[in-house]
Amino acid sequence: MTTTAVELAATRSRLLRIIIEKSVTRGREVRLASGKTSDLYIDMRRTVCDPTALALVAHLLLDAARRLAVDAVGGPATGGISLACATSLASLADGGAPLPWFYVRQSQKEHGAERQLEGADVFMKSVLVVEDVVTTGTSAAAAIDAARRSGAVVVGLVAVIDRKEGAGDLLSSMNVAFEPLFDRSDVAGESLP
Repeated sequence: MTTTAVELAATRSRLLRIIIEKSVTRGREVRLASGKTSDLYIDMRRTVCDPTALALVAHLLLDAARRLAVDAVGGPATGGISLACATSLASLADGGAPLPWFYVRQSQKEHGAERQLEGADVFMKSVLVVEDVVTTGTSAAAAIDAARRSGAVVVGLVAVIDRKEGAGDLLSSMNVAFEPLFDRSDVAGESLP
């Protein structure tokens, strides 16, 4: 099943409005995972815990996965887990090959199988890494490094939101294609029609 550019644009527009409504808070200084502070807080958990919004995100991420012709999709814990799982489930309905999913722990387990990457076997497979929000990109870079250590060929990273504070440059230096669905100006309402 092919998605047209018009359908993708409508999905993006609908998702952006949900993100702004549910996940964006302004005017209160917060510390981000990157260590930076900002008066624009984007809590994507509020959006992706809504089934309609999660389905919209998965639709857009699956479009990217199909364009990149990957074998699996995954992301860092915790922001990437629901995104990877939802994208995998969406792959069952579009007529293409099912995409297994994986997630990357912040550190390797010290018990059991002692893995950092859990889920799909990614050895010698092309994979797409997905993330909810990136700022400097260090969490995404760590997930990419772990996937590569597990034998994956990371072909790209798609973030729902890029805060535009260095992630693109870091990912470029790692030879990873970077495709944000939205950036800071979009969710700050600066680009709404």
